[in-house]
Amino acid sequence: MSIKPRKIVAAALVLVLALSLLAACSGGTADTTPETAANTETAASAEPGASTAPESNPDTDGDPSGTHTVVDSFGHEVEVPNTIERIILPSSFPVFLSFVSVFGMQDQVVNGLPASFSREVYWADMIIAPQVDAAPTVADSSSGGMSAELCMELDPDVIFVSDEDTYTALSEKGLTVIGIELTDYEAFRNIYTIMGEVFNMQDRASEYLAYLDEMLAFISERIEGVEKTDVLYFDYARMLRPNTVAEWWISAAGGASVTADQADVSQVIMDVEALYAADPDVIIDMLHSNMDAIYSDPEWASLTAVQNGRVYNTPVGCHLMGNWTSEQPIMILWTASKLYPEQFADVDLVEYFGDFYSTWFGVDFTEQQINDIINGFAA
Repeated sequence: MSIKPRKIVAAALVLVLALSLLAACSGGTADTTPETAANTETAASAEPGASTAPESNPDTDGDPSGTHTVVDSFGHEVEVPNTIERIILPSSFPVFLSFVSVFGMQDQVVNGLPASFSREVYWADMIIAPQVDAAPTVADSSSGGMSAELCMELDPDVIFVSDEDTYTALSEKGLTVIGIELTDYEAFRNIYTIMGEVFNMQDRASEYLAYLDEMLAFISERIEGVEKTDVLYFDYARMLRPNTVAEWWISAAGGASVTADQADVSQVIMDVEALYAADPDVIIDMLHSNMDAIYSDPEWASLTAVQNGRVYNTPVGCHLMGNWTSEQPIMILWTASKLYPEQFADVDLVEYFGDFYSTWFGVDFTEQQINDIINGFAA
């Protein structure tokens, strides 16, 4: 399979139409688990540029001033405005900024990047949504959660949250709140379905999911038959595997996670002894700032990955790409290229990353900025 970056998007649109016709004929839905998606035959290449920036808040039933009902991740039926102009994101701000950016809604975010997120690390967010740099935050200084009072002052049309307690606290104040669950791969796919319904952009959600499936299929064909590489996703500073989503993207990239037996554990703490017991072929650390310390730490010196120079740090764009983010498709491609460089020797990551941001975020980063994102460089 040989797919150019822009043609993945165009082929994704072909796949959306094909799946729609198949569902209409069979009365069923297509299986979209990582395994089946990764083994799906890729749709024929189409001309580039088929996907364009979405129209913000297309009318629902011709009434932009009306409302419609959305069922969120927690099963709540929520009445949301047909036209959404003011959005509040939760404390996991970069995660949700990446999600809403797929729908071209980042300019509608009215709260700012919380102080807990370094502007130097998250510099790309200031380009993706410039207003969030100076916008007020809604963090409750006493609890670390979201302040209902501060949210009300910003007069949002919708607030996204990731836990039931915050949903309850804010909705009891009469605010329109949508709960988004961050648990596993199926929950990840469902985020786009829900947000597509919130923003009246269901087609955009389908296009993104088809693009994800195309990327998985592209990678799967490239690595077919290769021996799996043992991988550890890690945070050296805290000595732990930081996020369950890593178990999915490592597998999707063709790797074998050494913490796969603890896939349901949010943070897997590992001391040096445990590291040597696992002794992965590749270590992917979450931050570039950890790299010098890793390679200079005498306790790590005999690890296979260190000796072979196969310790890498994740790219950082809208968010750290090893964590929850809509940038997962390019994170998986990047990971596969590190695990199996021969199979991806002809893949220009700068081109793929640049095309991703242009197509899905509507942002044209410079070549230098794309390289900084890929390398996880801070500003």
